[in-house]
Amino acid sequence: MDDSTDRSVTWSPEDIYESSDAFWTSLERVSARLDDRSALIEEPSDAIALLRTYEAIMPVVERLVAYARVTYYTNLRSRDARNRVRESRRLFAEARALRVALRDTLATYSESELADLLAHSDLRRRETFLCYLTSLQPNSTIEGFARTLHRLEPVISAPESLHEDVLSDVSSAVGLNGTNEDGQLRNSDFAAALTGRDRNDREQAYRAVQQELATREDSIAGILSTAVLRDERIAKDRGFDSALEATLRPHGLTADQYRRYVTTVRENATATTHLRRRRRRLGVDQLHIWDLYVPLDTESVDVPYSQACDYIVTSAELVSSAYKSAVQQVFDEGWIEVYPGRQKRDKAHTHSPYGVHPYVMANYRGNLRSMFTLAHEVGHAVHARFTNENQRYVHTQPPTFVSEIPSTFQELLLARYIISNGGTRLRSQTIEYVLQLVWNKFFRRTLWSDFERRVHEAIENRSRLGAARINRLFEECLGSHWPVVTCTEAATREWQRIPDFYTPYTAWKYAFGITIAISIETRLDGNHTGPEDYLTFLKAGSSERPSTLLERLGVRFDDAAVGAVFDRVEQLLQRIDTGSV
Repeated sequence: MDDSTDRSVTWSPEDIYESSDAFWTSLERVSARLDDRSALIEEPSDAIALLRTYEAIMPVVERLVAYARVTYYTNLRSRDARNRVRESRRLFAEARALRVALRDTLATYSESELADLLAHSDLRRRETFLCYLTSLQPNSTIEGFARTLHRLEPVISAPESLHEDVLSDVSSAVGLNGTNEDGQLRNSDFAAALTGRDRNDREQAYRAVQQELATREDSIAGILSTAVLRDERIAKDRGFDSALEATLRPHGLTADQYRRYVTTVRENATATTHLRRRRRRLGVDQLHIWDLYVPLDTESVDVPYSQACDYIVTSAELVSSAYKSAVQQVFDEGWIEVYPGRQKRDKAHTHSPYGVHPYVMANYRGNLRSMFTLAHEVGHAVHARFTNENQRYVHTQPPTFVSEIPSTFQELLLARYIISNGGTRLRSQTIEYVLQLVWNKFFRRTLWSDFERRVHEAIENRSRLGAARINRLFEECLGSHWPVVTCTEAATREWQRIPDFYTPYTAWKYAFGITIAISIETRLDGNHTGPEDYLTFLKAGSSERPSTLLERLGVRFDDAAVGAVFDRVEQLLQRIDTGSV
């Protein structure tokens, strides 16, 4: 697995705390400070004091959580590491109560009092954060509502936990070992079957899972109904028309934009073209849902880590030399845990504690997919580095609408460079990778978004829906979005294993992210997005709403942005099908 490179292949937790003893000392100090501030949380009234305490404590808590995780994820069998994770999580939950208390305090302010508060010299550079909190507020007549929500958190989060438990039961029943963040039941055999060339294996693996889900579908329908009712009622208590509006309006987006986006994608023929090509390439008469995961390019390409580093760093120069230097820094300064191991967590991710450099877990396996996963995480790391260096802590938590743009954009930059400069086989596989990336994040998640909206509207009208009715809703979405796919009874249960639906409209945030990333990437052709504009975007963090950040970047979330995705897919399909790779 290893290959010759001068770059570090392991990260350094000592950059956060020099030892485990230093970690525990810091944790005890923060715990004591939180105890001293307990009155602020129980009877909040002083917004400025709450904000100052929150800003002082949370960065330290984030560093504690980061140290606990990076030491645990490289040594999963360590009891000490597990203890650090458990205690840091407990402390994080306690510290987040400061944010809830601040939100509750702001709910008691009149508009004029809030304006006076925001004019305070200590708060001027935190205005976006405070305005975001107030946009999440319940009606001010509902006294203590936010604090009540915090105290009821174990009950409110029950649907997510129950759904996870059901998936774990299904995993056990069919010999799997849990779930991952994409809603796929996680198991090497299951994943290998869905992406393998043997169609019978794919079908059997898929049907085995769906048959187990069928025995639990009424329970899953009840769990989903409960989650949707919870989200709709909380949204209305906060003064929003719906959970959809509550998800979008604080970020400067609208329900009309959401509906128009879904309709545009559903009515466009690009997905159908994509699926017909897949059916043709697989040589099947009918395309089933278990045929959507298998790669179309069967020849693998080995990409040593050193080569992946060079490709990613060089591709960054397509933006600017300053951006390239920032990407280079991620590789050169020991921010990455490169290779997988038996006692390591088997998942790529990035931690970005405030006041310390980001930490990237790569699990690099020497293939093309690993290279693009690495590029994605490097995009997150560079974004975090610029944000943390240029913003106060409260503005370093960009929402998913924003955070998925730089990571996906870095993948697209890498693809652009390879398609122009790589060898024939590498170019061909890169094009296939981008097509599958767009399929997963754009087309699939837009279908999920359409389904989720329909479920919310149906449950609002009827309070609860049975599994049969929800299955029909998913069947309707499959038929309208992907008419080429044969809709079997098993396919109508696809929704039952997807965790996105238990946090309102999560799927659309990822569809939004890749739409904007492609829009930015295509603007490189005409130099419409200047290097400084993009660096300014990275530095902004959450200091402005997503809609405002995009305006400053010169990108609009409109029909043209969605059209750019269709155009890019058509270009790639034409290029690979005509052999002009």
